[in-house]
Amino acid sequence: AFRVQRKGKGKGKGAAKGTLGAANQGGDSSDGVPEASAGPDWGGLGDGLGGARKALARDLAEIRSGRAAPGLLDHLQVLAYGERTPLKGVASVAVRGPRTLGVMVYDPANVKPVMKAIASSGLALNPQEDGEEIVVPVPEPTQEARAAMIKVAAQAAEKARVRVRAERQKVMAAVKALTSKDERKLQEKRAEKEVEGALKEIGTLIQEKEKELKEM
Repeated sequence: AFRVQRKGKGKGKGAAKGTLGAANQGGDSSDGVPEASAGPDWGGLGDGLGGARKALARDLAEIRSGRAAPGLLDHLQVLAYGERTPLKGVASVAVRGPRTLGVMVYDPANVKPVMKAIASSGLALNPQEDGEEIVVPVPEPTQEARAAMIKVAAQAAEKARVRVRAERQKVMAAVKALTSKDERKLQEKRAEKEVEGALKEIGTLIQEKEKELKEM
């Protein structure tokens, strides 16, 4: 049993004995079991799942074979200061032309590691140091480049799935805290339905992107 204090009520001992009515914020349910005052955050789940889908769609839109887009390098990890760091943590990327990216490295000491990460990206990129900037020509699409971009797209999709699984874990923890077994079952089904829907949309997005890249 649990008790939720309500202002102006339940000052006597009888308010907490023999009944859980004081714990109800919406009144007793028909079976005498109080409604949980705190349950799953469905709004938060919706926002989290929607955010995962939107982030994936944005990432996939940046993967355009033969076109320069800053997102093309987002997945890269740079060995900086003795540890792996996302490229965006040590440099900024901008479009310099239809097929050219410019990478500004914040610390000159990381220029070589950044160039190495770009060259070994698997995207057939050949970075060139040009003063304080690294120039990255984006080549015409080849079979190898398409395959590399499909791999990058798959990585983006997996990142989205990880985020969805994290959202599922949070809502399921709240569902398990519910006192009613029947309510838990209903809420579990609702959570699984929303999560499955998000995963299905992610699958559709990545399939469409792979088809687009293969046909370019």
